[in-house]
Amino acid sequence: SRFIERNIIPDFIIVSGDIAFSGQIKEYKRAETFFKNLLTTTSVDLRHLFIVPGNHDVDRNIIKTSDLASHAKSIYNNREAVNRLLEKNRKERGIIFRRFHNYRKFIETLYGSDTPYRNKNDYYYVKKLKIADVCIHILGLNSCWLAGSDGDRCELVLGEYQVSSALADST
Repeated sequence: SRFIERNIIPDFIIVSGDIAFSGQIKEYKRAETFFKNLLTTTSVDLRHLFIVPGNHDVDRNIIKTSDLASHAKSIYNNREAVNRLLEKNRKERGIIFRRFHNYRKFIETLYGSDTPYRNKNDYYYVKKLKIADVCIHILGLNSCWLAGSDGDRCELVLGEYQVSSALADST
């Protein structure tokens, strides 16, 4: 491989979404093989592979797109509503995050007990690593939790509560 030929060994790898095409189990089986080969080829430790979901990691069969679209539009530009959902409304958040069930299984299978997420409704993770005496904090933020269709391009949401919680966990 080019990595070996050029003696290039990355310190870590970040994959910013769209591991699957439609959030289905068979797609994640292929992705698992891909990532295992990637780690072997690059000599990167699994703990230095950072993955966040993309809009194609959402299983859109769980909630009807029309139901989610009307809900998303009602809170999309409402900072308080987004924060209320992410901070306090665990039931509704659980319903929305159920669409990531296959992604979550993939992450749990790939990472085993080192899974970066603390629980099934988490929308971020924080990992700390030291590279060449520099401490780095990686914030894995799920920006596609409200994604419902291909028309969501450039309309994904990070909640203030989500970001501030991740930042607080990074200190």
